[in-house]
Amino acid sequence: MSSFALVAAARPVAGLGRRECRNARRPSRVAIASSDVVKSDRTRVCPARVRCRTVSAASALTLTPRGSVATHAMAGNEPEDPTPFNKIPANYVWNAAGWEQFVKLAYLGLAALICNNVLFECFPYGFGTPPSPPELFSCQFAEMLVMVSGVILGAFNFGPQCGAQIKGGLKALSDVSSAKQRKDAGDFLGLVLLKIAADAVGLALLAAPDFMIPTGLPRSLGLGITFLGHSVFMQNCAQTYSAFGVPRPVPEAVRAVIAMLDRTLGFMALSVAYGTYSQAPSVALTSAVLFFAGAVYFSFENKLSPLLRKALGKK
Repeated sequence: MSSFALVAAARPVAGLGRRECRNARRPSRVAIASSDVVKSDRTRVCPARVRCRTVSAASALTLTPRGSVATHAMAGNEPEDPTPFNKIPANYVWNAAGWEQFVKLAYLGLAALICNNVLFECFPYGFGTPPSPPELFSCQFAEMLVMVSGVILGAFNFGPQCGAQIKGGLKALSDVSSAKQRKDAGDFLGLVLLKIAADAVGLALLAAPDFMIPTGLPRSLGLGITFLGHSVFMQNCAQTYSAFGVPRPVPEAVRAVIAMLDRTLGFMALSVAYGTYSQAPSVALTSAVLFFAGAVYFSFENKLSPLLRKALGKK
């Protein structure tokens, strides 16, 4: 083959990529006949043309809203999860009734453990043996009276109240759409959790077995801390929620009275602890009787208040 033929065959090969991408002209017959490489190269698809087709096909999906699957497909990424695991959406519905039952069962469990300790104080050698309760005028009897008060408070006062408050707060958090209302409901639930933590301190100290209690530590000390925590809760609780999540403002005067009563019961429990620690039965027993009376009244207030009104001749 002459040099003229070689030059004629090389020119189409050198300009092959430009002709295929731009589709400017077709290769000459000399180039097609001169090399089989040119035939194989013609079967390749131009990358620029593929990109153009991809963009044109994806541009038909740009009518969908921003953040949709089509927009993410144009960017070449997977569609993001609209509800990440670390963010709670505004329309999330809490299982308020389920949490209420869980809180009540937890308090009932603690009350059952306290009741077991009371039975152990009365039957230290087992149920098959004669009962051996503490002496009536002793610090041990005052502590057992506080433990009985803890059973009543945990099962009939603390548990139902905290369960209802958790249910109302969660219902309000699920139903409202305003940011301020959701913040108020969240603050209320935070106060309820602090109250539950204070209850756990007092009830756990009563429910723990003897070998877990340090020597010389009165069990009644825990309920003193619990009621002081209740007084802090009432002072900061400007509103509560009904079972359906409806906010109910609490007047400041009512909050002040309830907080004062909680502090009174707390100081009575601390007095029992002080009398037990100092081995002063008169102080411990007097404070324990008053504390037991207050615990029974506030646990069954809805039933005892009408009876007291009838006894006093009031409607």
